[in-house]
Amino acid sequence: AYLQYGLGASATAASLLSTFISAGALLGGLAAGAIVQKTQRPLWTMRAGLVAYGAIFLWAFGFPLEAAAPLLALVGFIKVFCPTSVYDAVPRFVGPSDVGMAMGIVSVAQNIGMTLGPPAIGAALGSLSSASWGSASGVLVALCALGLAFAAAARSPQRSDSRARQPDA
Repeated sequence: AYLQYGLGASATAASLLSTFISAGALLGGLAAGAIVQKTQRPLWTMRAGLVAYGAIFLWAFGFPLEAAAPLLALVGFIKVFCPTSVYDAVPRFVGPSDVGMAMGIVSVAQNIGMTLGPPAIGAALGSLSSASWGSASGVLVALCALGLAFAAAARSPQRSDSRARQPDA
């Protein structure tokens, strides 16, 4: 919506530009997976992704239309750091017999967030009397900060089985 109503892009141009998010996510998913595998620290990877995502949202709604493609690719690149990290971290938090159910819960939560998140943010912005695209930036940064608070509080438990991966610190 921002590309079309905030920056004046045509519907066709906005749709085309939005594909850069998916293109960035393709590379970002591979990069996040490689980082998690190399460092064995999914929570740190998630925290770094949330900080980067929040930083982007601090100034994302002030960019000119000409900068949209690389910025949207960067958003796509960074947005997959959290899910990649969560999927890697789940087996560290639960026992082997509970991984399937835990992954199912994570998948359901992710789908609920993707389905309800955009309309919820729109409703929150619509309820503000002075809502603007800049207000969206504040809401998104606040959500990143909330996610960061949860990620900062998370600690993987030590497990006694010898096959368990080392916890993230």
